[in-house]
Amino acid sequence: MTTPSGAKRDLRPAGCGGDGCSARDPWPLHHVRHRTVFCRLCTSCVLRYHPGSFCVSCFDLLLDGGGASPVVRCSRCSSIAHSACVLEAAPSFVCPSCSDAGGSSSYFSLGEEKSIDLKSAKVLLAAAKLAAASMGRVAACTRADAERKTKEAVVARKRAREALEKVLLLSQSEKEKKNRVADQIAAPSPQPQVVDSKKKMPKLSSTVAAMVGQKRVQNRERDRWMRFQEPIGMGQTLVQGTDKNKWRGMKEESSKVLKVGMLRRKKLLLLADCGPVVSDRLKVNILTIKCSMLQRISHVLYSCFSDGTNCAAVNASP
Repeated sequence: MTTPSGAKRDLRPAGCGGDGCSARDPWPLHHVRHRTVFCRLCTSCVLRYHPGSFCVSCFDLLLDGGGASPVVRCSRCSSIAHSACVLEAAPSFVCPSCSDAGGSSSYFSLGEEKSIDLKSAKVLLAAAKLAAASMGRVAACTRADAERKTKEAVVARKRAREALEKVLLLSQSEKEKKNRVADQIAAPSPQPQVVDSKKKMPKLSSTVAAMVGQKRVQNRERDRWMRFQEPIGMGQTLVQGTDKNKWRGMKEESSKVLKVGMLRRKKLLLLADCGPVVSDRLKVNILTIKCSMLQRISHVLYSCFSDGTNCAAVNASP
């Protein structure tokens, strides 16, 4: 859909945008920012929007140092003029705009030929400088605003990057935590062993412990029954009145009994090394042998003493 030319003129008017301006097709138009609003004004409207910035008689800008000389203010508005340029007294000074308030006064009026004289050139130069200063201030403010926004954008970008890195680290840690939990569920970790400060002996296996216990029992039984290998001391004193040959025979008989008993005990002790199954039977046999040995020894001693007594009685008889 094509846009008509009239709509374009409405969107961007070609005339002056000043309030109460009656100029028709003004030339040139200046870009000025007035009260935070961008406007396209003619030369006269630019000067009317900046009444205290130039001399209304010579059109010298006071911003360039033209205010060093004394000035006179208008009694009706804020316009100023150099004292040297004004012929009237200061209290009764009225600017051209206020003096021709009812008429259509203009600082920059061109004829049909649009010729520019010295006064028009000064007016155009003053308006152009004021417009340039206004747009320079706008450019400085815009530049400062752009730099501020650039710094804010850099800070925001840095914060966004840090936030993304933090989110990435959190996601990785959460993923690792889930993996550890899954691994623990799949293969439970062994219970931690409590290490005692004191050194403990290493535990033996059940087979080795049984063999060690069996060996200790066998050694204890051997030490216990080896005591019977010691020879029993016999009295060396002879009974009065006994025969030496008979006493020698009884002594040989008792030593023979001891030797037989010792040989039997050795055989039994050798059999005891075969295992704990035979040890109970060996104990019974050893006790039986011990009783029989004691019985025979006591019988020999009894017969010895009884014979000695009889011999003594026979020798004592007449």
